[in-house]
Amino acid sequence: MSVREQELIVNACNNISITLGRTDVSSAKSECCNFDYTLSIADTTFGVIVKGVLTNSNLPFALQQAKTAREVSQYPILFVLGYTSPTIMQTLCDNEISVIDYAGNCMIKHGLLCVTVSGQKNTYRNDTKSHVLSEGAIKLIFRFLSDKSYIGKSYRAISGETGMSLGSIKNTIEELTNRQYVMHTDKGRKLINEDKLLELWVQAYNQTIRPKLMLRKMSFRTDDMRGNWQEMNLPDGMSWGGDCGANLTDGYLVPGSFEIYTSKPSAMLMTTGMVMPNENGEIALYQKFWNDDNDTKVAPKLIIYADLMNSGDSRQIEAAQRLIKNGI
Repeated sequence: MSVREQELIVNACNNISITLGRTDVSSAKSECCNFDYTLSIADTTFGVIVKGVLTNSNLPFALQQAKTAREVSQYPILFVLGYTSPTIMQTLCDNEISVIDYAGNCMIKHGLLCVTVSGQKNTYRNDTKSHVLSEGAIKLIFRFLSDKSYIGKSYRAISGETGMSLGSIKNTIEELTNRQYVMHTDKGRKLINEDKLLELWVQAYNQTIRPKLMLRKMSFRTDDMRGNWQEMNLPDGMSWGGDCGANLTDGYLVPGSFEIYTSKPSAMLMTTGMVMPNENGEIALYQKFWNDDNDTKVAPKLIIYADLMNSGDSRQIEAAQRLIKNGI
């Protein structure tokens, strides 16, 4: 856990002590891998999950973490956050998850314990603006997560393969090191805290890059064609993402949306005879940003996972978790 996250838990204890006027508020490192800490208020002990900023982009991660934690622990759950919106705070509360932010705004409820504070000005978001990842950094992290050995390559080798400048590569790796996602050893660099790095990457990718990759929308010509989407022979350079990519990977998810990534003009999809232009259509075409040497017709699992987590839909999030369990 980073120093910044450790400070959040200390700050949370202080805020709760002041709000309740109690001195019996304490925290300790959790022995359960699903929690970062435990936090005790008198006779009530919470399992704590610490996050910097919680937005709609990483809210599905938070809800899934809470669900997983409940399956292995009897502790009530408390999210200790740097910043989140009142709407998301209410969503957590509706899911029986207590929450407190950096400013002391909170919704904590378990048994007879009920604490609500709102309207406190939160400066945490301003403190984190300088740590927003660049597009180049997000694309480089995709490489690191796709091939865990890639982090160990020399800056010049990475530059030659990605086209990034040596300075940008150095800055990205230093940032990941500061956030405790990269460890430097005698044998070279390696990734650590990969689950949290994956969460960071999905949030950054969906917020920063994915919207810019959108090319156009289309729709199937008939309902029968939509139902038989697997029969559509995608042109070279095109791959299924999202629901369809998940379905083709493990057959679990029945597609409700259709994402296609392409390195060729999107109009080529119409040569299949199954689709037509429609700005409100169910087929979304995105530009590929990764090198695709083998034409598998299925996007990388990381892309499929990010698509599914971006939906906010419970069945798609469940399908995303299956990808994790089966080795993303």
